[in-house]
Amino acid sequence: MGDVARQVRSTVCFTPSLDRAARNLILFSCYLKKPNRKEETMAPHLTPLELDLISDFKAAGKGPVEIHAALESKRKKRGIRAPSLPNLRRVIKGKTYKRGQVERRGRKPKVTTRQAHAINNHRRALIKKKDSEEEVHWCDILKKVSCDVHPSTAARHLRKIGVDVLIRPPRAKPSRTLENEQERVTVGKKWARRPDSFWVEDLDLAIDNKVFSIPTFPGAKRQLKMAKVRGHLRTRSEGLEQGFTKPNNKTHRGNIGPRVNVYAGIINSRVRVW
Repeated sequence: MGDVARQVRSTVCFTPSLDRAARNLILFSCYLKKPNRKEETMAPHLTPLELDLISDFKAAGKGPVEIHAALESKRKKRGIRAPSLPNLRRVIKGKTYKRGQVERRGRKPKVTTRQAHAINNHRRALIKKKDSEEEVHWCDILKKVSCDVHPSTAARHLRKIGVDVLIRPPRAKPSRTLENEQERVTVGKKWARRPDSFWVEDLDLAIDNKVFSIPTFPGAKRQLKMAKVRGHLRTRSEGLEQGFTKPNNKTHRGNIGPRVNVYAGIINSRVRVW
């Protein structure tokens, strides 16, 4: 560049009135017209296979010069320029091409790990609050967290933290409250003390009934609401937890108020009461 500038100064007479930008433009144009100028390009980045090769050479006790010579010979066969020795030294020292690090390039995720855990916590809290009476949708959860993303994006980031949330139908279980559970335990302990002869000789009638319910109070209406729920945003392991189930009206009927009962009794393996 200095030789070109001296040549230009010898042929061009600059005057104080000549603008500095015009002077720089003339010098740069002369530099571009310099004959036999070689275009220099940057060497391609190291591939994972080349990084493995460098690690193997380093483990074998070879120095940077030997590693650079081996890498240069391999790239020369393919017509690719090898990185310079200073760059290779930085690779060997671990200053560049850090392997095993978290990828931080590119666009940042729309949902962070902290937000994903917040979405999961609010999801469980909303389902517990509804208590199987209403469905909880993604729009309700994302509005609670103030996270403006698509539901599929939120579900994908939940899977990254190990929470596989999908719309799954609630498992049909008997609608038993804590009081019902305690009563069942009391009756079961009472029947457990009965001798075998009671069930064979003393028992006169085995009775069953068919119930037609007529819901007229809030508890009955609640069970009807629970039966209408089509699904919950839950994981597979949450299927039996409180708030994720619904009453099974076919096999487990609860006391939901007035109803019409049809009784049937069996004596000696024959229907005697209807």
